[in-house]
Amino acid sequence: MRRLRVYVAGPYSADNIMDVFKNIRRGIQWSVKLLTIGFAPFTPWTDFQISLGDELNQIKIEDYYQYSLEWLSVSDVVFVQGKWETSKGTIAEIAQAEKLEIPVYYEWDHDLGYDIEALLKYAKANDYYLSPKGKGWLELLTHCKTC
Repeated sequence: MRRLRVYVAGPYSADNIMDVFKNIRRGIQWSVKLLTIGFAPFTPWTDFQISLGDELNQIKIEDYYQYSLEWLSVSDVVFVQGKWETSKGTIAEIAQAEKLEIPVYYEWDHDLGYDIEALLKYAKANDYYLSPKGKGWLELLTHCKTC
């Protein structure tokens, strides 16, 4: 049973450095959550580590965009987190996923509430690996609807 490949999307840049740091932290935190429930997340917020090793500034912003979209194209699903509505990059990623017919799940869906339950159900229905923690989350979320 293989792990669900999840492209984690959401805002990265911001008007000030503190908000950039908050976006990085939030993106990485969601990636950790997704990894611990059994998924294989692609995490764009670790790009800053690549830039630290690029002493000659050979990597351009377009390189980051293109390589991220390559990973998106082989992902099973896209998970959108954070305040993405004004993020040009996230909007482009969602559009690309829809063009490629890759399912898109949102941290918060106005109709569904927290969409993590739908993502867990998708994984289970399609025989993807779920860790014991992921199975526990699914059971808890399913049980809470009947409480």
